[in-house]
Amino acid sequence: MTPFSCKILFLFVFFTLGYSRRKAITISQGDSIHHPHHGIGLVQSIRKRSFSGPDGPRYAKLFFAREDMVMLVSEDELSGMVRKPIQKTAAERVLDHIKNWSGSVSEQWKVRANAQQKKLDDGDPFALAEVYKTLAVRQVQDSLSSADRRQLSQSEECLAEELAVALKQPKRKVCRLMEQAARN
Repeated sequence: MTPFSCKILFLFVFFTLGYSRRKAITISQGDSIHHPHHGIGLVQSIRKRSFSGPDGPRYAKLFFAREDMVMLVSEDELSGMVRKPIQKTAAERVLDHIKNWSGSVSEQWKVRANAQQKKLDDGDPFALAEVYKTLAVRQVQDSLSSADRRQLSQSEECLAEELAVALKQPKRKVCRLMEQAARN
């Protein structure tokens, strides 16, 4: 194993598929990763850091361009924080999910906001698609509360960024695709 790569056992649960699976991923310097709150990032380096002795843990230095932020995360914490970005086929399934999803949400704004925030915190693209569609439809039918507007913006930003990378399309075009899918 090179100093710039490490193996991570990552538990990723696909609620939309109805089962869970463990997926070992390998990250290396230069790889793209996805963080639920900060979006698509880049692994700048993976190094041992010693703060109080010679045998320090390994840390990954992650850069998130959207927020112009650098995060230093220990190897032990990394598996619970990030995942590999979705591929093109999964991105197409997410767009289909936006188009076809017709789930119901609570009319009480606080219950709805809490459920949607949980989905946003999870970072699952299918859950983000549900939040996006729910709020995009509500926006057309009625005005949104400030919490709903914030969650719509957050879901659209995170989802569009990941879909743009997966589909190799400009973010603006992906936003139009998402809007078209939500209208159907």
